[in-house]
Amino acid sequence: MKLSWAGFALVVCACSPVGSDPAGPRELDLLDAPERVRRLSVWELENTLSDLFPGLVVPDAPSLPRDPRLNGFTNDAASLGVSQLHVRRLERVAAAYAAAASDEAYLETLLPCDAWDTPAEQSACGRRFLRRFLRDVLRRPPTDPDLDAFDSALTGWRTQLDFRAAIQLSIVRALLAPEFLYRLEPSVAADGNVPTDAYDLANRVSYALWGSMPDEALFAAAADGSLLEDEILEDHARRLLDDPRARRRWVRFHSSWLGLDDILSEEHASRLEYPAWDAQTQRDALDAAERFFGEIFDSEPTLSAMFLRRTAFVNANLAAYYDVTAPASGWSQVELPSATRAGILTRIATLAARSHPAYGSPPLRGNFVRTRVLCGAPLNPPADADLSQPTSAEFEGARTNRQLFEARASGATCQGCHVELDGLGFGFEAFDAAGTYRTQEAEQAIDASGLLLGTDVDGPFTGAVELSERLAESETVQHCYVRRTLQSVYGRVFEPSEDLVLMHSAHFRATGGNARTLLVDVVTHPRFRMKSARSE
Repeated sequence: MKLSWAGFALVVCACSPVGSDPAGPRELDLLDAPERVRRLSVWELENTLSDLFPGLVVPDAPSLPRDPRLNGFTNDAASLGVSQLHVRRLERVAAAYAAAASDEAYLETLLPCDAWDTPAEQSACGRRFLRRFLRDVLRRPPTDPDLDAFDSALTGWRTQLDFRAAIQLSIVRALLAPEFLYRLEPSVAADGNVPTDAYDLANRVSYALWGSMPDEALFAAAADGSLLEDEILEDHARRLLDDPRARRRWVRFHSSWLGLDDILSEEHASRLEYPAWDAQTQRDALDAAERFFGEIFDSEPTLSAMFLRRTAFVNANLAAYYDVTAPASGWSQVELPSATRAGILTRIATLAARSHPAYGSPPLRGNFVRTRVLCGAPLNPPADADLSQPTSAEFEGARTNRQLFEARASGATCQGCHVELDGLGFGFEAFDAAGTYRTQEAEQAIDASGLLLGTDVDGPFTGAVELSERLAESETVQHCYVRRTLQSVYGRVFEPSEDLVLMHSAHFRATGGNARTLLVDVVTHPRFRMKSARSE
């Protein structure tokens, strides 16, 4: 039996908590510590639904509104509010998943019973289903009140409709429960911090490393309490990192940190000198960059490799932009010229996303390195700044992109910011608006000399390769990377002077910038295993 959404709306409320009347609203303390109340981001929710219903195809599920970004990340607790549109879409998502899961074929895989024909069999099967399903939905064992409330509702729906409809409605109600949509940890009326329990810890570890719910092994370690032991927790952290879901989470983090998907914006839909550049090229550029990070995760997960690795993934479309031989089909890993390209800063997705359709932008590229790689505060232009493409006057003749930008920012007022921005950005002048390497412009040799300021590796440099080599050794960059890693895991902004940042930064340097080791250190650190307490 399939019910319309109008039918669902009559019997289930999006505000229904577990263990209470279905129509009863519940207020969440959203001013509490971020560690205790965090809505699942859209990306986390999609992953969780996929793991909750393995193999389920849900063709009618609508897309949810995009989450806001803070420093590139969409999982910051302070920014994850819920609009009316979000609520309506969540209702439709829950209804779509429940309808698909209650299909007869999938229902047989979902229900932990051999038969559910008679009322007695349905009663027993429903209770068994709820006990298992609610554990996965709540990410903890359901309490007796939880089970009783759901069982009572299921019995009523089964009587009014039928067993399959009752299961369908129970799924909807569970997927709209705050305990599913939020990661909730109980408030503590005390000063200081207290250890989190094993199930909360399992949730923290799985969302930190997978961006999704715990698996059976984590649930088992939480159930017997062994997850609270140092060695067991570390073993699970390393086990999770060997799972494909960790690779997906790693790629997501780096794409967010560096804003790789900026290449998909409308501004980058064309490149004037490249008629073949189109929406597929944009997607290919992002795909190649993410494949690059995936390969690093598998082979050499270090910060140095991110800035220095010469290997790249290309298809027939991207090969021309990298000036390498195109593969016969699909994607192929190639070696890029060591003199011209090194690491993520010289990839098409990075370079073209900090360009305009007709020309590369030294300020945009410099600001990208300054804010994303060095964690510097953005330098915004004054309200009256001329942001149009600089051009040559008729009497001046052809001039290079660098010469035009130097002339534009030559005033004393502009130099206050541009000496730092352009000092970084000019190092990328050998790459045009599409990220293609060149040696000449306007019949002149390219000048890619630059200047690093405000870091521990300051000084002049020439070209993006030398800049990448300098940044790969920078403690400033390592410190920034640790801050962004912690922000992604904890769901809040970290100040550079916080003890946790300084401690992890020191150990990160000691391990040679190993990012996998950093993640293990973060999720096994005592602070990660504590929850904030509150004075009443």
